Amino acid sequence: MNKAQKRTFICLAIPFATLVISAAIIAYIWRNEINIYDLSKPTRMRILSLLMTIPLILIIILQMRFPKKIYDERDKLIDRKANAIGIVGVFIFLGGAGWLLSVMTKMGSIKAPLVMLLVYLACFVWILVSSVAALIQYGWGGAKMAKSNLSNQIRRLRFENGQMTQQQLADKAGVTRQTIIATEAGKYAPSLPLAFKIAQTFGVPIETVFQYNK
Repeated sequence: MNKAQKRTFICLAIPFATLVISAAIIAYIWRNEINIYDLSKPTRMRILSLLMTIPLILIIILQMRFPKKIYDERDKLIDRKANAIGIVGVFIFLGGAGWLLSVMTKMGSIKAPLVMLLVYLACFVWILVSSVAALIQYGWGGAKMAKSNLSNQIRRLRFENGQMTQQQLADKAGVTRQTIIATEAGKYAPSLPLAFKIAQTFGVPIETVFQYNK
């Protein structure tokens, strides 16, 4: 697991932990018959504020702790796809939430905290969906990236070059070991610059390393 995968996994764990805490608080409120819309008491405001700000603060710290430079080209591709899927998830969520709000408006039961909660949940939906999509693309739960039409001789060339390890090749090519593993297994089609770097590392023409299969 590289740093990009660890960062994604932690981003997924934070919302799940928050949902567990939220469920406990909701159960407490329900058991004690507390009016959640009555925010006149400072304690309730503090609980609501902490519940909504701590996870976002943790994710911001995580983003600063693991900056974008940890990504290689495969990580960036996965990140872009995951974010696009996350945005689609948010639109679907907001569509359902909009319908719910329109129904509740007719019933005259819509409250300001509910609107704030829905906006906050939309942020959580984006984090959850994009993180899950990224982990699936990385191969979690048995899912794999779609195979490309490229075949390669990376494994053979590694052993012909002093039994070079995948990590050594990754260091010389400037990518992660996971990218080399996926490329060698035919599950990822590298960019042209990366393909040239790999070929230059072995000291052979690019067509010796990669072959296109129609």
